[in-house]
Amino acid sequence: MVEYRFPYKLRDGKTFPMIPVSVGYGRKRWDIYALLDSGASISLFTRELGEKIGLDIEKGIKDDLGGIGNWYGCI
Repeated sequence: MVEYRFPYKLRDGKTFPMIPVSVGYGRKRWDIYALLDSGASISLFTRELGEKIGLDIEKGIKDDLGGIGNWYGCI
């Protein structure tokens, strides 16, 4: 197994493992930090980021996602 180490960043008084990623659509690209969740099956980003890079959010597929203890309706 390969081991990776990422720095933790302070946010809202708590520390989280944040990794630098580049996201984009078409010719628009943004370098951001994303929360690392090694147990997640998918990655989620904010609506604002999707709109900023040019995605048509309203044309997305709506799906129900779950986590430990809660269910959320997400697009």
